This record gives sequence, C-alpha cells and structure tokens, in this order.
Amino acid sequence: MRIEKLSFSYENKKIFDNFSLEIPDDGITALSGPSGCGKTTLLRLIAGLERPERPGSTETGHSSVLTGKDGSELTPDRIAYLFQEDRLLPGLGARKQLTVAVPGCDAHAWLELVGLKEDTDTVPEKMSGGMKRRLALARCLAYAQDKDLVLLDEPFTGVDPGRIAALSKLIKDLKMPVLITGHTEETLKIADRVINIA
Repeated sequence: MRIEKLSFSYENKKIFDNFSLEIPDDGITALSGPSGCGKTTLLRLIAGLERPERPGSTETGHSSVLTGKDGSELTPDRIAYLFQEDRLLPGLGARKQLTVAVPGCDAHAWLELVGLKEDTDTVPEKMSGGMKRRLALARCLAYAQDKDLVLLDEPFTGVDPGRIAALSKLIKDLKMPVLITGHTEETLKIADRVINIA
C-alpha cells in the first residue's frame, strides 16, 4: 500500500507537504515521531475523515489517500479505526457496545479476549479508563474481521501493563496490515517495523 505526494494543512499550518509512504501489505507498522508531528492526522486522512489537498492547490481533493499494489484506492469502508478517544455509547453495557456496532459478532468471546467477560452489562460510566479502552479495542477488532486495513491510534492508553501482552497478541493474530501509533515501548515492541514520520 502506498501514499504518494500527500499534502495537508490545518489552520494554515502545513502538516504534510508532498509526503509519501509505503505501508507493507501485512504485519504491524508503527508510526513514530514526537507529539504534533502528524501521526493521528495521517490516520484520519487514511480513514477519509480529513481530505488531502489537491496537487498544486490548497483545495481539498478525494478522500482516499491510500492505494494498493494494483493502483486501486483503499476506500474508508474497508478500514477499521480505533480512535484516540474510546467513543463508547453512553448507557449501553459492554456486550451491546459490540452487538450494536458489529451485528452478529460473538460479543462474549471478544469480551473474554480483552478481559471483560464479567462485565457484559457494565456501562462505560461505571468503567475505569483501562476497561473502556479494552472495550473500544474489542469493538474495533471485531469490526475489522472482514476489512483490509486496521488503524489503531494509541491503543494501550490507560491499560494496565499486565494486560498489554494479551492485547498485543490479539492484534498480531489479525493477520492483516495494521498501522499503529503510540509513544510507549510496549507499542513499538509489537511492531514488525517502525516508520518515523517526524
């Protein structure tokens, strides 16, 4: 997968200027760089939530910035995205968080995988930060099962270090390309490769 000559500005600040990047078609690729260098912005551009500038113009162009080996565009509907924010639905228990977002998924199995099997009816308002993050990750990975790319923005924020190894295995077991951001050693440790975009 490739990004070619990507340009993007935010509030008159140039974030990317003719930026190109090659993303392997398998394994986990970590984006590294200091805070503010554009890691989250790049994920949002790939996901179609921001639009890049057209070449030679400050006007925005097509939402798809990523192409496959055959030159075809990877459209946002083929991407699973874990935001920095958990974005859980208020008042809904953990199991329903999954079944509403991913109808037909085995919610109990996913909750067990992220260590929440005893919390099927617990609402986000009653969860710790780490529990909410694990639930958001379970929802994203359940949704990712028939997608072509997974974007994970700071997936381990607030998670107990003792649980990160199990979550890392879940991500590795996806057997599909994953693009991940994070500042911690645990995040970089699970990556097959690290790309510095600073």
